[in-house]
Amino acid sequence: MKVLLLTLILVFCFTQVSTEKKLVLFQTFTRHGARTPIYYIKGTDALWLCTNMFNEIPSINNKGTSQTIPYIFQKQFQMDGGQYKGNCTSGMLTTQGASEHRALGHYFHETLVDTGFLSDKYDPNEIFIRACDDGRIRQSAESLFTGLYGDYVQESELKEGASNTAQVVPVHVMETSLEYLNPNTKLCPHLGTLITKRHSTKEWKDYHDGLKDLEQKMVDIFGTEDLPPLGHIYDTLEAREAHDVPFPEGLTSDIYQQLSEVMFWEWNYTNSDLEISVLSLGLGMRDILQQMVLKINSLSDLKFIHYSGHDSTVSPIMYMLGFQIGQPPYASHTDIQLYKETDQYYVKVSYLKKDKILPWCGELYCPFETFYKYMMDILPVSYYQTCHP
Repeated sequence: MKVLLLTLILVFCFTQVSTEKKLVLFQTFTRHGARTPIYYIKGTDALWLCTNMFNEIPSINNKGTSQTIPYIFQKQFQMDGGQYKGNCTSGMLTTQGASEHRALGHYFHETLVDTGFLSDKYDPNEIFIRACDDGRIRQSAESLFTGLYGDYVQESELKEGASNTAQVVPVHVMETSLEYLNPNTKLCPHLGTLITKRHSTKEWKDYHDGLKDLEQKMVDIFGTEDLPPLGHIYDTLEAREAHDVPFPEGLTSDIYQQLSEVMFWEWNYTNSDLEISVLSLGLGMRDILQQMVLKINSLSDLKFIHYSGHDSTVSPIMYMLGFQIGQPPYASHTDIQLYKETDQYYVKVSYLKKDKILPWCGELYCPFETFYKYMMDILPVSYYQTCHP
């Protein structure tokens, strides 16, 4: 009897282990880290520091996966060499912004490397990095990778003076005119038409007519009716808030909160039009689906794919998934994970490290067939024809 009971327990335990859902593919979309304001507003001067500069290495003796490095050239902005005080230009990733993505890389190391999903050391067969060809976007991707692997390289592996060979980590980019990890109205003219139409509705106009009191506050603060758009003012305050830089005189935390609510409404109203979200990042979603299909059919060794972009990269993806998030914060990320259990596959989504249940699926682990069908139903059959009606 005891032997029979032990046998049953062993069979039960084996069944439990063998049917456990196992992660097989992790794809993440990120917004860049904290940056300087994109829009310079006169009278809002502050000191901005960017120590995460561009390093350039001539491709001499490039051996593909490794490269001999005789010199590293560093692009540095001279102190007070632009419209901002400090050594930054507009829209540039700051030291803090780089640190945010480095910390995110540490998080992924703990959850993906320490758990055994990814190799202990960087394996180019497992990792793929895709980024918009913009300085702060590439630097954010590089900072995340540094946190994922670079910070864990042992000193014993770095023999000073023994070798100047470094491992090459590709960051894949596209020509800006063809970029689809960011809403691109040149690539998709119909997207521009839809946005213009959306911003011309009675609901849009009525909402902005209700902002007269807020706009009058801005007139009083700046002393002119020739105001920058509210979105530009918000951009300046968002950057200052992220860096603990005091707001300019007259621009209070209450005004910042009001502007935040305006931005949330505008982002939500625009992207809640599903066709706009689909044409904004539909090709990015197709990449996600393609990588899943390749993995399911054992045609890819990739395990971790990082798509580095803007707030306008993360937001449409989330709206396509069924979540109204407004404008994603700096260093925000949406993780789309593929799991396998015996011969079945499931998709799990998280945003800002919190699991999300897809509203049109109703399950945390959504069956891949359900996920795939839903996405294929909302994506256009021909992106080109839809964009050029």
